[in-house]
Amino acid sequence: MRKHRLEASQLHVGAPLHFDVFDADGRLLLRRGNRISSELQLERLIQQGIFSSLASEGDGTGLESGPFAAETEVRPRALHDASVFKTFDRCSRRLDELCNGPVTAGEAMTFMTDVGILVENIQRACEYESDASLAYILLGSAASYPVRQQINVAILTALMLGRVAPASLREHSAMAATLTMNIGMFALQEELYCASVPLSETQRATLRQHPDSGAQLLRQRGVDDLAWLEIVTQHHEALDGSGYPLGLKGEAICREAQIIAVADRYSGMVSERAYRPGLAPDVVLNEIHRRHARALDAGLIRLLIKTLGPYPPGTVVTLANKEVGVVTRRLLDLKHPIVRTFFVDPLWPYEVPRKRFTASMPQFAIAGVLPRSAVAGCIDPEQLWSPGRVEERDDGDG
Repeated sequence: MRKHRLEASQLHVGAPLHFDVFDADGRLLLRRGNRISSELQLERLIQQGIFSSLASEGDGTGLESGPFAAETEVRPRALHDASVFKTFDRCSRRLDELCNGPVTAGEAMTFMTDVGILVENIQRACEYESDASLAYILLGSAASYPVRQQINVAILTALMLGRVAPASLREHSAMAATLTMNIGMFALQEELYCASVPLSETQRATLRQHPDSGAQLLRQRGVDDLAWLEIVTQHHEALDGSGYPLGLKGEAICREAQIIAVADRYSGMVSERAYRPGLAPDVVLNEIHRRHARALDAGLIRLLIKTLGPYPPGTVVTLANKEVGVVTRRLLDLKHPIVRTFFVDPLWPYEVPRKRFTASMPQFAIAGVLPRSAVAGCIDPEQLWSPGRVEERDDGDG
């Protein structure tokens, strides 16, 4: 039996199940048609680890599409016993090679295929373990800032698209655009990562032209997907016309570029710079809602908040009882996620991180958000998000 991890958003108290639910060892917990009777029962199921078997096409489970779709195409894969963090690390290294390598005739012929493989692997990792994928945005650090920013935006875009996913959205082109949107300003991004002073006129001009120059570089690498190129060109446009390079307004901006713009702003604000730490996720969400509402679609801002919650996985928090830990799982009530705590006093860390349901007892309520440095050396993704056999498309490079 092939198992797929279920997300809390797929389960609803009082609603009949459309699939059998298993624990991580394959033991049946609930049969299709049964109902989850309470939030407490739901939390206990999530604590055990909940999975569904792969639905066969037309079996009446309602899982014939999306992450539970039966495969109709045979593709080469590598199986990795590791958390999705290592999948994203591999994707980061490969993306660095693709975006920074010299443009040869051979590379121009394979660039679109190679980026497509990365798109597929990122989507599979997000489907397999969405909480760990979100945590990577806050905790991953394997790549340079320009590459890391594109990977982070791709992760968030994949999860947002998974909540929308109408047929009118060009999902693959949008994902490819996230991974290549800043190819026209990699050198400038490295400069800006280290500099806290205002941009020079030359830097400002490069920044405003990078969507166009990026699309031109992609054409040189053999990209002929017009949707991909359009999304890259428009990913910094704003609904109120304040964006660049063309100052487009409203519906003149394609929907995919609008989604990426929301993901890009969030990812940029929570990411650290050489001269400052990243901002706390709840602060960033408030800032986006308060200061960027005219430039960004209000519905997409709400979608971002519903995808993340105020304390997305990877957020370092302190609890009412003074314990310090990391958010590991979102629950239906996004304000009360699951937290793994490491210590009360950092000089006396726990041997094993302790799981806390932040809604269950007053002492486990989240009291505040801390910088990542508060738990330096404590975070082991393999311990916080259990490894599994993550399927990845083989790029042929070993």
